[in-house]
Order: sequence, then C-alpha cells, then structure tokens
Amino acid sequence: MSPVCRPVRRRLTAPALALLAVAVLLGLAACRSAPTPTPTATSLPTIAPTPIAAQAEDIVAGARQRMQQVGSFHFQVTQTGGGTPLIPGVEVVGTEGDAVLPGQLQASLSATVMGAPTTVKIVAVGGAFYVTNPLTGKWQVWTDGTNLLGNFNPSRAMDSLLAQATGLVVMGADVVAGAAAYHLSGTVDAGVLATLVGSASPGAQVQVDLWVGQQDSLLYQVQVRGKVTASEKQGIVRVVKLSAFGQPVAITPPIQ
Repeated sequence: MSPVCRPVRRRLTAPALALLAVAVLLGLAACRSAPTPTPTATSLPTIAPTPIAAQAEDIVAGARQRMQQVGSFHFQVTQTGGGTPLIPGVEVVGTEGDAVLPGQLQASLSATVMGAPTTVKIVAVGGAFYVTNPLTGKWQVWTDGTNLLGNFNPSRAMDSLLAQATGLVVMGADVVAGAAAYHLSGTVDAGVLATLVGSASPGAQVQVDLWVGQQDSLLYQVQVRGKVTASEKQGIVRVVKLSAFGQPVAITPPIQ
C-alpha cells in the first residue's frame, strides 16, 4: 500500500507571532501616515460681463461714422402689408436707386396708380428735384416738398435711424449680403423716417432692426415694422438693403 501524504501543520512559535504582529502594525501605521489628499478649490480670475447696451452703442456709433465716409451707396426699399401714399390715387410699394452724399440721388419708385402698377423715376441734383409724371412718363421739376418726393433722402434717413434709434440690443450675428453682421433691435420715433417715407407721424414708436458689418461697420440692412404715416395700414413692414458702398455714381439733371 502506498503511503498517504498529509499536509504538515506547523505551529508558529511565540517569536514568530511577535514579528508578524509588529509587521502588521507597521503596515497600518504607514497607511495612516499617507492619507488621501483633500482637493482644494482653485481660485479662477473673475471676468466681468460686457454690457450689451454699451456694445450696441459702440456698434451703432461705428456704423454712423462709417456711413458718413462711404460717399455713395445703392439702396433697395421693399415693403409688404400696404403702400405709402404719394399723391391722391398713387401709392409707392418699393424704391431702388443710388444715393450720393450729402443729398444727390436717382431712383425708380414702384407704384400703383388707381391700383394699376407703374414706375416713377426721380432725380435730385444741384438743389433741384425732378420726377416723371406717373401717367405720361415725362420729366418735370417737382416743387412740392411736403410729401415723399420732396423729402426723400435715403442717406439722411439712414443717419437719422442710427442716431435716434433707442433701446438697441444685440440680438446675435447673421450673414447679410455675404458679410458677417451684428443684428441689433430697438425702436425709433416714426417721425425720424420722414426722409424715407415722406410725411411721417411723430410720436409713434415703431420697431427697427439693424444689420451692421462686423468687420467694416457698414449698415447693410434695415427693417422697420409698423405704420409711420396716418394713411398707412397697420402691420406694414419695410426692408432697406444697402450695397455698392463708395462706388462712383454720376447723377445729372434729366432736363435742362
């Protein structure tokens, strides 16, 4: 019969037990001597937010200065929700042309005569104002300075908007005419728009939105919501688009 192998049990002697106890105590002491460090808060620099109102004021101030330097620009005015009375029976629904600072312009007005579409051309140069008769198309000198034709001055209108718009805030950034632009929104007294629409009604507040180039401070677009004359319909919206800044424009009297 083969011998049976049994594990040999060895008893630890008293000295061995003493050494083992010392080793355990030293291990526990080492663990206690290196506690996990407590994270401490790191002080970060305080960044003061830039006031939006101040930012809007800076943008508008830059735009006003820049627009006074361009010398000329192309403009397009479209409106929805109704037309602007020009003379009895004639309403303007859109305008496109060129403005040369300080007060020269040439433009075509899209209008309706008793509901029928027509085009009225205007030229302002040398202190005189010329207009084509909406019925015959012939040029004539315009001497009535109390309505749209006599007051129409896009360059002055844009400057007035930038100078007198109130409560402007930066709404965000958009791309207008391929340029990155700030979008600002506020209100303006309707009377400020007299040189854009003719006889305006001072005292009424209308909503105005401006789009100013981030890189060049040019005023690319304006939107005006609300009636600015007593005879207009509620809910009318005008959009003014500006382009071709500083391009040479020759404006001459259409008749001598």
